[in-house]
Amino acid sequence: MELTEIVADVLGITPDRVVDSARPGELENWDSVRHVHLIMRLEKSYGVSFDYAELTRITSVGDIRSALREKGVAVGAVPAARAEKGNV
Repeated sequence: MELTEIVADVLGITPDRVVDSARPGELENWDSVRHVHLIMRLEKSYGVSFDYAELTRITSVGDIRSALREKGVAVGAVPAARAEKGNV
């Protein structure tokens, strides 16, 4: 499953709302409880684990993408059309 789909599924939103700049509080369902669920789902889906220091740096979808890349996970960028929509 793609990162965008995982985030959308955990937060109960449509994938088109998942942009790299999205942060907790900007997406109505991204609260502290869902954040923990999201991290757990990412760890299970990608076979990685995040330590406390990494968790404190994850404050946006883009941060998640960067953290996964640092762990060697190949995650693509948000498609350009969706990235532009998120930056409007």
